[in-house]
Amino acid sequence: MFVCLICKCAESSIAMFASWKAGPGKAFFDAVFKAVGNIEIIAEDLGVITQDVVQLRKDIGAPGMAVLQFAFGSNADNPHLPHNHEKQQVVYTGTHDNDTIVGWWEAIGEAEKDTVRKYLSLADGTNISWAMIQCALSSVALTSVIVMQDILCLGSNARMNTPATQVNRLGNWKWRIPSSTRFNNLKPEAEKLKGLI
Repeated sequence: MFVCLICKCAESSIAMFASWKAGPGKAFFDAVFKAVGNIEIIAEDLGVITQDVVQLRKDIGAPGMAVLQFAFGSNADNPHLPHNHEKQQVVYTGTHDNDTIVGWWEAIGEAEKDTVRKYLSLADGTNISWAMIQCALSSVALTSVIVMQDILCLGSNARMNTPATQVNRLGNWKWRIPSSTRFNNLKPEAEKLKGLI
């Protein structure tokens, strides 16, 4: 379920010409819970998040998000760094709007790569996809989400979506597991995941 708690596009079809308006807040979720019961909601609390949004997330008992691809480009207070994760959180290697881990790794600069290497104690030749998967699954967060492209160690050509681009221009939302990939051939990956979990 996706709900905009604070909406920027209430009066304009283009967000940059719109204004922020407060959403219904906790009353909306109280109504949802009353109508359908106690459902699980994950708050997409990415970007600039104000204290009132943090409080609303906590008031409704929704875990927030941590995305490992956002973790290593700033300082030790970065909320996406594993030492800042919370138990009531969902940690992602990357989301549908991120590049794959391999694509991300190829695009970041040497300084950020060095931070990743040091933080994760990576040896030369370590598979970056599986290092990040292990990092996500080692988090104190109760839930981890790993996209299939990272399990398969695929590059940018397997990216699901590039935000703010036209769907047809970049092939957004067209990636599928290759027909040559058979699930019964993924036993090594399944065993690796089982071992990490």
